[in-house]
Amino acid sequence: MTGGGPDRRQIHLFAFLKPPGEYLAAWRHPDANPGAGTDFAQVASLARTAEAALFDAVFFADLVGVTVADLAKEPLLLAEEAMAPEFNQFTVEMCRAAGFTPTVYRGTVESIRAAADLVAAGRCLYCVPSSCIAALPGTIWRPLTEPASDYPWSVLWRAADDSGHVRAVVSCAQAMSKRLGWLTAAGERAGAP
Repeated sequence: MTGGGPDRRQIHLFAFLKPPGEYLAAWRHPDANPGAGTDFAQVASLARTAEAALFDAVFFADLVGVTVADLAKEPLLLAEEAMAPEFNQFTVEMCRAAGFTPTVYRGTVESIRAAADLVAAGRCLYCVPSSCIAALPGTIWRPLTEPASDYPWSVLWRAADDSGHVRAVVSCAQAMSKRLGWLTAAGERAGAP
């Protein structure tokens, strides 16, 4: 102490958690969960334990990706049905392809920002395109893996709009669709009139 005042020194506690452990060839307790690093429930439990122990921060090692099956125990936020029915259907079908029916978070939000607030509060997870990464401060985005997911995007335009920009976008979308075998127009289907 200096100057006769109270000692203001403090200790700050930080936890650094790495999913496979620091040494990959190390012994692991037989009851340990080998997938704990990608198990959201386990990661949340560790964070709550650190918070209860008054840790200042917890750092989890970055993950390359998260398997869709890892979402099975978490509530998933879906978009407002009237705004994004295709995306909601895609999300549910992606979960079913991984072997589970998702637990849907009750309620919806009208913006990515509002969804990020719910995710940051630990209330749910939200599947979003990678283009939303910068729009979600306070959250972590990781690509979904196993099974690989390709979202079937749609192009929507005003029927009466015949501008060069619209024609260019529609032409590009049609060429990509044909080249990649995404969708075929009704007249192109086998047996169609």
